[in-house]
Amino acid sequence: MSASAILTGAVLVLVAFILWREHKKQASTSTPGRQAKRLTLTDDAADQWLKSLPAQLEPHRLPVVRITPIAEAPATPRQSRFGGHAWWPEDLPYPTTPDGKPLHLLAQLNLDEMPSLEGYPDTGMLQFFIANEDLMGLQFPSAGQDIVAVCTAPLGFRVVYHPEVAQEPSLLRRHDTSDENQEVFLPVDGCYALRFEADSMLPAPTDHRFDALVEGSQDLPDETLDALYDHYSAEGCHLGGYATFTQDDPRYGQTPGDWLLLFQMDTTEGEGVHIMWGDSGVGNFFIHKDDLARRDFSRVWYNWDCC
Repeated sequence: MSASAILTGAVLVLVAFILWREHKKQASTSTPGRQAKRLTLTDDAADQWLKSLPAQLEPHRLPVVRITPIAEAPATPRQSRFGGHAWWPEDLPYPTTPDGKPLHLLAQLNLDEMPSLEGYPDTGMLQFFIANEDLMGLQFPSAGQDIVAVCTAPLGFRVVYHPEVAQEPSLLRRHDTSDENQEVFLPVDGCYALRFEADSMLPAPTDHRFDALVEGSQDLPDETLDALYDHYSAEGCHLGGYATFTQDDPRYGQTPGDWLLLFQMDTTEGEGVHIMWGDSGVGNFFIHKDDLARRDFSRVWYNWDCC
């Protein structure tokens, strides 16, 4: 491929990304999000509001399993991991893009290794796959489409649930998704074993339900708003709980509570771990509450954004 063709392709990708970012900005101003009103409370009133907040939020606390990647290689193919090679049964077709390129393992969660989480499966294996391309498998609804249509027919990502995890090595197949001639766009640089911790989480102001759960959250002075974001954060990697974003919650406009956070992988740097979504962004996977109850992971909403 000529240098001019490569340059032209890069320009087209950049233009598409800029148009997408502009679309998200416009959408956020037309939805009942955090930018919908100007801040009006006085500092004293805002301080009083902040003191009353824990009592308002406590009824909405959610259980969560926090996930910490560590700079160690998983001991077995079945072990939970970020990045690396997937545990995959020999008799199942491996996830691919429409043109037949194998998807890359983003995360593998062996639920038997993790604390139980109410409403989520507590056995089997959850796997998250994305494409190695500039948008890392992210899809946008085209004209006339809604998000459900995108989730129903994913092109650049896949979520797979195995109710049972076979022990016999003969049933497993290692898929080599590496290509030394292909540029790497994946957020996970390496393969990391995981540690898990059962915890709980209060609603975070980044979540699209926050303004409906508490009164006055759109009327705060900047200093109080900063304190709100500092004290009530949904950052980090976890299963369940509330979500964080560097831009806006894409679920604005959907019925609150319908699309739950399934899994979040946040940018993580340090102690031998390197996970980076674009410019310090975050990746989220959402699932409709009815699908989660049925243990149907064929229709999952994937989103990532960055600064």
